[in-house]
Amino acid sequence: MKKLLLTSGLALAAMLLPLGVQAQVYIADDFSTPGDVNQNRTPNIATIDGRNYVKVTNNATYSTAVNINPPGTARMYTNVGGAISLADAAGFAKPDQLQISSTFSTGTLTNNSPARTGRGVYLGFWSDVQFTTDSMTDMYGVFVNADSGRLVLWQGEASSTGAAAATLDYIGTWDDSVFHTMSYKVDISGTITGTAGNIYDFVFDGESYDWGTVSLFTDANTEYAGFGVSAAVVGQYGEFDQWAVTAIPEPASGAMVISLGIALVFLHRTRSQRKL
Repeated sequence: MKKLLLTSGLALAAMLLPLGVQAQVYIADDFSTPGDVNQNRTPNIATIDGRNYVKVTNNATYSTAVNINPPGTARMYTNVGGAISLADAAGFAKPDQLQISSTFSTGTLTNNSPARTGRGVYLGFWSDVQFTTDSMTDMYGVFVNADSGRLVLWQGEASSTGAAAATLDYIGTWDDSVFHTMSYKVDISGTITGTAGNIYDFVFDGESYDWGTVSLFTDANTEYAGFGVSAAVVGQYGEFDQWAVTAIPEPASGAMVISLGIALVFLHRTRSQRKL
């Protein structure tokens, strides 16, 4: 009987969980509406308190046009990023865990010879937005090299001089002519993984990758979230679609819902017995 009640409680909790502990989408854009990825554009699905993109570069020729023809993508040229502030303000408080994700193509991007680690498309966070010609300065995130699909964990340095925090080879056969999908979570406070600023649950094209333990994604290094490109030649571009920043529910919240479900079952059982 106790096993049956426990099973019923868990089943009820499973029904309650989607209602009470959903991951909250803070920023989302599918680029189906026109406008540049800079301070003149608001993400068309969700954003924080009406916040707009900041164009991360001081070079006007590094454009960030959004293609309005299907499927709708943000085409980023040469060396440019698009970032949105995650600063606490107007009732918003940055959560302890975040997930960032996007679908993208490396487009016409190429690498230098010899190859540089900081070339390709990237998805990540900034500690500060500096308006220089190098959009990945102060960016903490993951590059995908266009020539090989190699993954590069970036640690805030400039593209010409920066060294990777870590690199991982692409699993499978790399194809630079198709769209790819990346998502990962950052443990800002360390309550999930035990290390503040860690990266976890990294998935690229359906494959899981392990970066080990890092401390890059601290509160100070996640003031902005966004994406961008770094090309070997002026005029080359990459394209982004379906990018989002989502809050990850605390494990304690899920446990609370499960406990609530079990308690409701026992309460129902007690009341039924009293009626008998």
